[in-house]
Amino acid sequence: MVVLSDNAVSVGGLPLNENSPVAAVAGGLPGELWDNFDFFGINESGDYLVTGDTDAASALDEFVLVNGVIVLREGDVLPEGTVDGSIEGGYLNSSGDWAVIWDIDTPGGNVEALIFNGEVLLLEGEAVDWNNDGAIDGLDNNGVVANFTGISALTVGARNVNGDVDIYFTADIDFNGTSTTTDDLEGFFRLTASTAVDCLKGDANLDGSINTLDIPDFVNDLLTGSGACESDINDDGATDGRDIFEFGNCVIGGGC
Repeated sequence: MVVLSDNAVSVGGLPLNENSPVAAVAGGLPGELWDNFDFFGINESGDYLVTGDTDAASALDEFVLVNGVIVLREGDVLPEGTVDGSIEGGYLNSSGDWAVIWDIDTPGGNVEALIFNGEVLLLEGEAVDWNNDGAIDGLDNNGVVANFTGISALTVGARNVNGDVDIYFTADIDFNGTSTTTDDLEGFFRLTASTAVDCLKGDANLDGSINTLDIPDFVNDLLTGSGACESDINDDGATDGRDIFEFGNCVIGGGC
């Protein structure tokens, strides 16, 4: 099997096809070869995602490759536990964000997980807002995720101006701990994740402090309409006239 885009895809200068070496710069282990591919996605910016297996040991072979680099592989340890087993769904959005459904070996056992940009957002056994009232409470009948379902039933929307991303998926829900696989109820869910990066508002020149030295960089961001976090004081996704007054107060006060 070969992965091609515009007639060629190479990873670390090596072709992305079965039985070819996994380049060290891509995160390959010594002597490791690509073995098979599962999910593939590419956006209009040329960002791409590939999942599959290498010929490494079975506890290490499953991988997520994004733009030529293995960003997560079986055996990696996350705060919730160790990544294990086969990927059951994968998606890449127009902003380059990615998500997969994968198993995690946790202290409480092996469970399915929704992983977004390398972080676990939701685990099998965790509570959900079944009645869609915006809160997880007693009105949800103690509904918890019993299983992520569907064939590739995972979609990731584009980032909005605040850096938020909506993730859509299907899952079976167990109520009150008494359901079986025959009477679980399946739902279609939306989970919102943030990609926003913390910044120091007003520190337009990124030197760690807010003072008159930030003015030239703020003016440049203002003229270009940049959405730079440091200069977008009011968090509306752009640096414009509405940020000027607040920036002036930041400089005068030495902080926002």
